[in-house]
Amino acid sequence: MGRKKMLTWVLYSLCALAAAAVQTLVLSRLRVWGVHPFILPVTAAVTAVFPERRTAVAFGAFLGFVCDLVMPDIMPCFYLVTFALSALITNLLAQRVISTPSLCALAGAGIALVLNGLGHGAVLLLLYGSAHGALLLLAQETVLSVLGAVPLFFLLRWVNRYLSTV
Repeated sequence: MGRKKMLTWVLYSLCALAAAAVQTLVLSRLRVWGVHPFILPVTAAVTAVFPERRTAVAFGAFLGFVCDLVMPDIMPCFYLVTFALSALITNLLAQRVISTPSLCALAGAGIALVLNGLGHGAVLLLLYGSAHGALLLLAQETVLSVLGAVPLFFLLRWVNRYLSTV
């Protein structure tokens, strides 16, 4: 692995660590419309706007794996799958459909949150036979959390501009 690729991974990981710290220290205490913003799937998606596909999906999977370790969910490897899938979709959007990185970051953030919410809703439906409130919570959490894409986008754009000078 080259020096630049290693530096890319380190800087992306530091950005994800900063997002996790904000999630844990600030956003977990913030409650709007009865939900907490959840920016970790947004982090995986926004990160996928910039690099090539393999790096984006690998970073999404890595971030999802770490989230699965520290925040166990009902389904094993749930975050690994949803974060990697949202990173893949966002990267494909960035390369083929949406040429403006900021709009692609917002679209990817929405996709990541919807994938995450639908996955949780499906698990609730299978386990309890009802996901009545899940769609309302999904909509509220998506609207609230997609706002986290804006500062993450600017942070990661700065990282990528720095990496282009190295």
